[in-house]
Amino acid sequence: MRLLSHNYQGLPPPDSAPIFTKHVFPDPSAELVHEYLPSMPHLAQTYPHAALGTAYAQMNRTTERIDLHIEGHKLHSLRERVMGHLKGTGVQLSIQDCLTAYLVTALNRCLGDPIHEITNAASYRHLPLPFVDGNVVGNAIYIVRIIPTRLSKGSLSLCDVAVAIRSTLERCRTSEYVEWWMCVASHIMLAAANEDRSLFFSTPLGRLSVNSNTA
Repeated sequence: MRLLSHNYQGLPPPDSAPIFTKHVFPDPSAELVHEYLPSMPHLAQTYPHAALGTAYAQMNRTTERIDLHIEGHKLHSLRERVMGHLKGTGVQLSIQDCLTAYLVTALNRCLGDPIHEITNAASYRHLPLPFVDGNVVGNAIYIVRIIPTRLSKGSLSLCDVAVAIRSTLERCRTSEYVEWWMCVASHIMLAAANEDRSLFFSTPLGRLSVNSNTA
């Protein structure tokens, strides 16, 4: 999109030329699927295409859109306050870590079914991995599942949740983890397509799904 935008404006390309040759991940073993499937709950169940309409209708009955606007300086202030509790630990949190933790702790003070796990989209496009090329066209993301210990109503502070998010993301950015995760995810999605079934990205009670990579 950046390339198209610059071309439309008559500007030079902002990045290297895009390429379309993608890495082909090997088929995972049954043991690998068993190990990694719990980390991708959004892919664990597939549905016949005919059932999707009903599934979405059921989800929409209990879903309501809420728009929040938080000014940038307040987000930076939030991160600074959380980091103030972590002096000397070497932990570096992102704004997104702190914002997600804030939402979790705020919601858990009023929800009847508290949030006990988080799934967070993470980009691997610029990770120094042998099978990654930053110029490949496509959405180079995977999903990290975060289950902070004792994440229930009032049991963890905002700082604890933010640290749990960051530590899990860092632990899941190794070459081995990303490659095996992609192997299993590719295998599951291909199997669904071959069986003429579809994935349904729902969010059950108790899970917060985060689709953001704010620095």
